[in-house]
Amino acid sequence: MIFVLLTLPAASAKYFTHTVLKMMALGVGFALFGVWLGLYLGYVTNWPVTFFIATIEAGIYAVSLGYNYLQSRSE
Repeated sequence: MIFVLLTLPAASAKYFTHTVLKMMALGVGFALFGVWLGLYLGYVTNWPVTFFIATIEAGIYAVSLGYNYLQSRSE
């Protein structure tokens, strides 16, 4: 779980912005969003919280890869 929260938000943020300060802020935002939404979904469904957090963070990363792909095609 710690590797998911250390790597995926930062890797996702690098596709949306290009300054270090903005990447740090966006990465922290992605991590907080994934953790809080995962905690809520784990509470509602009684499934493991780590499953939801990892899935949400992987989904954010997939969206950022798609965004990067579309940006590179439009140039």
